[in-house]
Amino acid sequence: MSSDNQSILCISFNQDYSCFALGTTRGFCVFGIEQTRLRERFKRNFNGGVGIIELLYKSNLVALVGGGPQPVFPPTKLIIWDDYQNKGIAELEYDSPVRAARLKRDIIVVVVDTSVFVYDFRNLNLRQTFKTCPNPRGLIAVSSSDKKIIAYPSTEDGKVIVSNLETGASASIEAHKHIISAMSLSPEANLLVTASSEGTLFRVWDTARGEKVGEFRRGKNAAEIYSISFSQDGKFIVTNSNRGTIHLYTLQQDGDVANKESKFSKIVPGFSGVYGCCEFSITPEVYTSVFFGWQNSPSMSVMAITQEGSFMKFNITTDKGKMTMVQDESSPIL
Repeated sequence: MSSDNQSILCISFNQDYSCFALGTTRGFCVFGIEQTRLRERFKRNFNGGVGIIELLYKSNLVALVGGGPQPVFPPTKLIIWDDYQNKGIAELEYDSPVRAARLKRDIIVVVVDTSVFVYDFRNLNLRQTFKTCPNPRGLIAVSSSDKKIIAYPSTEDGKVIVSNLETGASASIEAHKHIISAMSLSPEANLLVTASSEGTLFRVWDTARGEKVGEFRRGKNAAEIYSISFSQDGKFIVTNSNRGTIHLYTLQQDGDVANKESKFSKIVPGFSGVYGCCEFSITPEVYTSVFFGWQNSPSMSVMAITQEGSFMKFNITTDKGKMTMVQDESSPIL
């Protein structure tokens, strides 16, 4: 819950993580992050809830889907909202609820229960349709660069399809034995990180070849992965779960910082013992999205937004090959 008797229903970010948005039971609000400081950009109060909001960089255009106990729009309808005009300017309607949406400058990606639709942003013409396994969480990953690359669950559990919308090329990745629970593309879309419903392992894939290039362990016990994302330079991954720990992993094989390795990884055959290079404990069982803020070698920051309405910032420093994550700020945002 947050203040003013409104609850946060969803948390989302724009393409370069310079803004984030909250959908609430009474509308939505958009914040900018400037030099790691928050600034409210715009908000709208409705007589109903927004369950999905997606941003288009720092523009006035957002995609909205109704949600919560009293949705302001039907959950089966995607609204393109122009905040300059304070009204919806286009809509797309479906037979089943919209589970997720992503915006790029020239395309709109919409996820429903068993399909992914790709539209031309200029005229809303349908360009491509992809079938998936049942996808109630709306799992989708879309490149944040100019590349038109998307990743989505296959029709088979545990598999992911990476598609290049420009060339038509695609790769099928047998990512996990269990159903996919989270995934994210690196900024240049050359890497994909995935997690399964067990939430114990993260696997990193080369999107062009469909080959595994890394594997990391979160822990031994099952967990629900809340969020996962790459750093802007694609060299680090940050993730968190309902267990209440933020984990940071490095993808650099020969960098100054190394991930921790379990003492059992060389003893027990098949045991993946590569853990994160640093971590920080936060409140468990509170939905939280984590992402990278500014990067200025040798320092960088991680930020977190909670469904209870808190913003947190963590500074990460490196000293003699060891990374440390220290909380620098915690403040309410609603």
